[in-house]
Parts: sequence; structure tokens; C-alpha cells
Amino acid sequence: MPGTAAYWSNCAADVIAMSQDKFLGQPDLFVTLTQNDTWPDIELSVDNSPGRFSEFKKLFLYNKQGPFGEVKHHWYRHEYQKRGAINTHLVIWLKNRDAAVGLISAHIPEADNPVSGFVKHLVKQHQIHERCLKERCFKGVGSKILKICKYGFPFKTPLEKCCLDEKGVRYLYPRYKLEDAYVVPYNADLLLMWQGHVNVQKVTANGWQLYLAKYVAKSEPSLRLQTTSRNQVEN
Repeated sequence: MPGTAAYWSNCAADVIAMSQDKFLGQPDLFVTLTQNDTWPDIELSVDNSPGRFSEFKKLFLYNKQGPFGEVKHHWYRHEYQKRGAINTHLVIWLKNRDAAVGLISAHIPEADNPVSGFVKHLVKQHQIHERCLKERCFKGVGSKILKICKYGFPFKTPLEKCCLDEKGVRYLYPRYKLEDAYVVPYNADLLLMWQGHVNVQKVTANGWQLYLAKYVAKSEPSLRLQTTSRNQVEN
């Protein structure tokens, strides 16, 4: 049944099977798109503005000349969180796999022209990890409390070249100034189009095996509700 733990467990198995396919292999990009509740078109729709997501697919997934180049394959799901904004998680296989790292930025750009000025505005508005929350950033497996933010914030600056972290789980992207330490990685073209929070990451072998494959297909939060009839209440 769609939405159940068993359903998402099967989805996770499907995604892992895709990554083991000889033609596809490991995905190249992991992307999260978060609904912006201030979008004008959100007033016209309650389903993550399907027109906007359809536009994303048209421009980025089905367009060989688009910002991501030719996309060999993709998989996505919408996550309806209890805390509010809808998230869409995607894994993307690129034809030009070597291009993946160059698509990602993690710094506040200079406002050299109107376009870069608007990107700078969007980064400051949507891409800053403003503060670490104990119940989210330091929550480990089970009840374990972590000593450092599990998302890596704040990142060390300055960093001039992209490289893997010490565990080989996450790519570290260039960050030139202290203010870049809390920037969530993004693609400038995607940020301009989406105008809401995005997270774009180059997939690593360790990160895919340990975390991402399960994360993209994790089950939705659930609860049990017991109803009581009016007669039972009166008795």
C-alpha cells in the first residue's frame, strides 16, 4: 500500500538496485527541493505547486541542453513532513559524470551584475543554515547525542578546492569567506528557477551506501489514532 513502511522499503530496494545496474551505476547528484510558502502560485495549489515542479523537470531533467546537461535517469519522491514545507528528494544520473562537482556552489557570490546580485539575495534568503537545533542537528541513531552537527556545519573556511571529507562520505565545496561556513550547497541556475531552499550534493560511494539510498526512500512519519463513539463517552 502506498505510503506504508513496507512500500518505502520496496522503494529503497528499487533505488539501490538502480545503482547496481551496469548501465546506470551510482547516481551523480542528490537534490532536495523545498516548497517556498511565499510563492505566489502556492495560493493556487496545495500540492507543492505541481506547475513549478513540472517546470523543473522540463528545464533540468528532460532538457539535454539544460543546466545539468543530459540526464540519463532520475528518481524522486515527495516527502510530506509534519513540520510543514513539502520536500522533494531526487537522485540523478548524468551522462557527463565528471561535470557533477562543477555544478555545485557553497558560497555567497559577489554581486557583479544583476543576475549574480539576485543569486546572492536568494542564497542569503534560502541557503543559510542559520543555527543548529539540538533535536535535529545533533540527533544520532537511536537516542545517541552527537557532539558536532551531523550536517557538517559550520564548515571550515577558507577552502579553495573541492575535496572529500576525511571519512569519504561528503564532498567539501569551495568556501572563501567566514560567512560561507553556513551556506547549504546549491546550483545557481536551479536556485534562480526554484526561488526556494535547495540542497544539491555530489553523491559519494560511502555516502550512498551508508546514508543516501535509505534517506531518499525513508518512510513517512505515522501515528495511530483511536476514536471513541459518543455512546462510550456518555457511559
